[in-house]
Order: sequence, then structure tokens, then C-alpha cells
Amino acid sequence: MEQIVEGLVQGLTEFLPISSSGHVVFLEKIRGSSSVNLAQLQVALHMGTLLSILAFYFADLKSLIVDFSKNRKTIFHIMIGTIPLLFVYFFFYDFFKNILDNSLLSFSVASRCMFITAFVLLMTKFLKLDQNKKLTYRIVLVIGCMQCLAIFPGISRSGITICSALILGVSSREAAKFSFFLAIPAILGASIIEFGEVLKDGSSFPYIAFFTSFIVGYISLRLLIFIAYSDKIWIFSIYCFAIGLISTFLL
Repeated sequence: MEQIVEGLVQGLTEFLPISSSGHVVFLEKIRGSSSVNLAQLQVALHMGTLLSILAFYFADLKSLIVDFSKNRKTIFHIMIGTIPLLFVYFFFYDFFKNILDNSLLSFSVASRCMFITAFVLLMTKFLKLDQNKKLTYRIVLVIGCMQCLAIFPGISRSGITICSALILGVSSREAAKFSFFLAIPAILGASIIEFGEVLKDGSSFPYIAFFTSFIVGYISLRLLIFIAYSDKIWIFSIYCFAIGLISTFLL
């Protein structure tokens, strides 16, 4: 039952810009217990939502692979946008893993980082955005750098990458699509690293949480695409501010 609840929370919050990792941490706090390996659990949950991205964008991803010459620029954009994350994982992997494996520390970090997510979302409402620019190598590199912040629990990966693209002048449709394309190598790479740890220490993989997050994640992905295309992504800042306040002062 616990894995189902965790899968539901992950699936609902992974694509909505409200930080899935932060909510998993908050769930642990509310339950008054922590998983044996919180990082391992989050990888399983992210693998489920990764599968939902692959299912949702199957036709687009198939086109990228089959017609490489036509989509070469998009593939290079994804590669360049992933470089900052590779750098961070290579040099700071143990630092972030210690945060996720420490329930008290991860809760403290998530509580404060929710305010960062809220602020970034709110910026898209008040800034005058000229969303006519196409993705360039400079823009995707900036988005890739911003994605690195989402390693901290409480900072939404989809929120910070989509909003960064919008602030840089990219259209909401292209921003959302590139955000989820960029998520594929990011989530896959982290999952491979942590899955190796699962096999090494003999821990059982939380399959129920994995499948639940996949199903619910697919549904929430469709919802976010609809909201992002309508330029209303900023409304989630209200929720993030509220959760940040509650987690900081009441939990």
C-alpha cells in the first residue's frame, strides 16, 4: 500500500511543476518514517515516470532515431543541454546522494527549495515574455544548467526548465517539449547509477511504486501539456508557496 501511495504522489507531481522529489520527502515526514534508501525509492519512481515520457512522445522519439539527419539539430540540443548535469553528477554525486539519503536534511532542503520553485513559476506571469525565439545552443545550455538545480528536492525539474525556456523567449509549446526530451537522459542516467547500487547491496526493487508512477505519470503529463500550452503554468506558484510555508512552519 505504501508503494502505491508513493507511486501516486510521484506520478501526480513529476510533470506538474511542483517538485516530485520534494513531495516524496514530505510524504516520508508526514508518515513519520523514512525509507531504508530514499534515493533508491526516488529512482524507481522516476523510472516509472520516464516510461510515461517515452510512451507519450513515442512518435516524436521514433522520428528522432529513424530520421537522424532531419532531426540532427534537436539531438545535438539534447546532448548539449545534458552536459551540465553530467558535470554535476561526476563531481558532486556523493554530495547530493547524502542529502537524499538523510531524511531530516532532505526535508529541510525541500521545504526551502519549494519557495525557489514558486518564485521561478511566478516570474512567467509578470515578466514581459517575447516567445518568438527558436532554441539555440546558448539557450539549451542555459536550460541544461538550470536543470541541475532540480537535483535538490523541492525544485521542480519540469518547472525550472520550462520556465527558463519561457523567460529566454522560447514558445510554450517548444519549451514544454524540449523540457521532457531533456528529462530522458537526465532520469535515465540517474536511474542507471542508482540501479547499480540496488543490485550491489541486494535491495529489492520497489516495482509497485514503479508501475503506479508510470500510469499516473502519463495522465499528469497530458494535463501539464494542456496547462503549459495555455501559458498558465504560473498558477502552480500559489501551491508551491503554500506547501513551502506549511512544511517550514507546521511540519
